[in-house]
Amino acid sequence: MATEVVMPQMGESIAEGTITKWLVKEGDEVERDQPLFEISTDKVDAEIPSPASGVLLEIKREEGDTVPVDDVVAVIGEEGEEPSEAEESAAPEAEEKEAQEEAEEPEEESEEETEEEAEKEEDEREEAEEEEEEYDYDLVILGSGPGGYVAGIRAGQLGLKVAVVEKDPRFGGTCLLRGCIPTKALLYTAELMDRFRKSKEFGIRASEVSLDISKAHEHKRKVVDKNARGVEFLFKKNDVQGIHGFGKLVGPHEIEVEKDGEIERVTAKNILLATGSVPREIPVAETDGETILNSDHVLELERIPSSMIVVGAGAVGTEFASLYRSFGSEVQIVEMLPRLLPAEDEEVSAELARSFKKRGITSHTDAKLTEVEETDAGVRVTLDEEGEEKTLEAEILLIAVGRAPVTGDLGFEEQGVEMEDGYIEVDEMMRTSTSHIYAIGDIVKGVPWLAHVASAMGIVAVEHMAGAETYALDYDRVPQVTFCDPEVASVGLSEAEAKERGYDVEVGKFPFTALGKAAIMGRTEGFVKVVRETKYDEVLGVHIIGAHATDLIAEACAALQLETTAEELFRTIHAHPTMAESVGEAAHASHGSAIHF
Repeated sequence: MATEVVMPQMGESIAEGTITKWLVKEGDEVERDQPLFEISTDKVDAEIPSPASGVLLEIKREEGDTVPVDDVVAVIGEEGEEPSEAEESAAPEAEEKEAQEEAEEPEEESEEETEEEAEKEEDEREEAEEEEEEYDYDLVILGSGPGGYVAGIRAGQLGLKVAVVEKDPRFGGTCLLRGCIPTKALLYTAELMDRFRKSKEFGIRASEVSLDISKAHEHKRKVVDKNARGVEFLFKKNDVQGIHGFGKLVGPHEIEVEKDGEIERVTAKNILLATGSVPREIPVAETDGETILNSDHVLELERIPSSMIVVGAGAVGTEFASLYRSFGSEVQIVEMLPRLLPAEDEEVSAELARSFKKRGITSHTDAKLTEVEETDAGVRVTLDEEGEEKTLEAEILLIAVGRAPVTGDLGFEEQGVEMEDGYIEVDEMMRTSTSHIYAIGDIVKGVPWLAHVASAMGIVAVEHMAGAETYALDYDRVPQVTFCDPEVASVGLSEAEAKERGYDVEVGKFPFTALGKAAIMGRTEGFVKVVRETKYDEVLGVHIIGAHATDLIAEACAALQLETTAEELFRTIHAHPTMAESVGEAAHASHGSAIHF
């Protein structure tokens, strides 16, 4: 006798489940306990195993159907057996319920009509299977940034046939080609200059330090080229097909790619949107690439301006302000909000402002840019700073006020993808309102604009569509890193955020002035701050400003992911002498017992 597969009850209060994906098709041989399909409920996502070995004779419920508990979704039996001969494998209560329903059901349809319906359903299933078999790829990804290329590699690892479409001549996206990597290459040059300027303190005699900006750009380009070649190598290693050209959605499963006037069309069962972002423009100061620049322009600046005004004191603005101050420019930074790095802990922001002041960077906070005019010497800007009008002048104006999503004129909305203000809405598995279309990175509403977030989102999306085990992201545990001097890094809740959420908190701070390794390096500026809640002693956030902050934050990321307590953190033995000791000391300080301070 055949065996019926029913919708299981995944919890006492769960009455139904939605079939999100079939992992097998009719006619396939299956083994007992082999995963047959995926379901999603309001509490859990799971793969449902087969109750018996045999052939999958019939699939009764399709992907996207919401099915009550104990309803039949498929039939398993021997090859050639009729599905109607099935003997239900559900609990006795379910058998009794179905028998009662069958007894009460009126016989309105004739046997001929039932056969016609079955034939129609079979034809529809066959058409769907034929359509699926005709797809060029299991997955096509639009965009090869840190979200798109990582997703492509993971898809290849999971056995999906995948292609990545990229409009640039190289893979890697903004992060690799025009963002994170080239910026940090120049920042490292700036760091070396600052270290050499202080080399006498360490017994090193050197002639006057000067900058060869063309050599700095050459180093930057070598780093970018090497990493871009690395992405191509990883594509080949994982059977990822790279397609160069401008891609857009032209059908539910179809992407049009235009290159040099020629059009290529590819189809895919699933589509992943990873088109990224571009520097945001503001009407009062439209960039021209010469006097008024954005972050793309300034990365290719072949001269060091005598002076620069930076508008925006987030990560991008503070990094370039720091960079060009090290290169010798007079720098002023303008922020509309009350403090630098407004997304960071208030004490970190205050410490950065003090440091910038020591370095000769002038900060204007609570300041709104109201007017910009070009002059013979560069640019003149007018600010409304705390209600007072101020005028600043400089050779260069850099606009660093964030980034805008690349989602316009790409066919997303036409294919049913819900959007708001240019951003795409997704669920925790990165699915858009169109279930086979996923979206990740800077184009997604309400997530941090960070390369490592896009990468993590890409992995979740691909693992979900491939039927692999995966987990929703916790955006409270995303590290923020800023590579200005001093560096800034954080993960978790700030002290203010923790209190706003109702936690009773204690904080511990440990200054680098009390740290042996910091003294050795002559890098004693900054501190580590740990925020913990008092009931369970769980670490809620860690905030660092100072040398190597962007590396030190990794320990804190692991601590939050493992829901570590402050005591577990300070009882972890930290090697001496290292900068990492400061993390354990700050955890100790949150209990009022820092050893070295």
